[in-house]
Amino acid sequence: DAAAGDGAAGDGARGWLAPDPELPALVPERRSRAYDVRRPLARILDPDTLLELGPGYGRSLLTGLARLDGHAVGVIASQPRFFAGALDPAACEKAVRLLCLCDAFDLPVVFVQDVPGFFVGRAVEHAGMLKHAIRLQTALALSQAPKLTLLLRKSYGLAYFSLGGNDTGVDAVYAWPGAEISFMDPQVAANVVSGGDPATAEAALTAMEAETDPYGAAGLMNVDEIIDPAETRAVLARALGRLDGRPLARGWERPLASWPTC
Repeated sequence: DAAAGDGAAGDGARGWLAPDPELPALVPERRSRAYDVRRPLARILDPDTLLELGPGYGRSLLTGLARLDGHAVGVIASQPRFFAGALDPAACEKAVRLLCLCDAFDLPVVFVQDVPGFFVGRAVEHAGMLKHAIRLQTALALSQAPKLTLLLRKSYGLAYFSLGGNDTGVDAVYAWPGAEISFMDPQVAANVVSGGDPATAEAALTAMEAETDPYGAAGLMNVDEIIDPAETRAVLARALGRLDGRPLARGWERPLASWPTC
């Protein structure tokens, strides 16, 4: 129909949830290549509904409000265009504020991951990197709003769990087939274990890359479903539909809703 054909349904009709074969091409396969996450988000979310919050603050993370198949949602998405999407103190605080806002109004949160980890170094340590990382994980654990997680390309280390990885209270974790889940970037890990020997590093990289694909995590039930990227919108919309009628937690059971965010 017309809605499926042009990808725009102003009244939130389901026609635009047809498979989108152009979506996967918006995320480069090479893990080190930067891109603007707004481009895939524009095709996953309802057209022209994303209201980005604080775009000039914590720029390695995009947060905002949007609609997906008519459902109002909060969005927390890695932004590889800035600092490769690594989390710094500002990005952590930005995520906490969005979690608090969504908890206060019982808005579902959609996490979109493509994150290499947390910033390291003297500057971020002096800025309270550890404190902000723990605060983000605490906020995630306290959140009572529905939460869905989508892994696009990579997610390494503690950052995977801080942005809605498995066993963090999220309702479902979905991954694209090419997504990588690991304790760190396989290239970096291979260089470390090889001691700088090129032949050993190449063999180590091959072995580590084979262990980072999402199928192993799915086999351990740490990823709920590996999805066709073209079906991303429909998968998330169906999940939101299932969560829409769940009982609302009472006020005293929602400590995050009254958290200070300043």
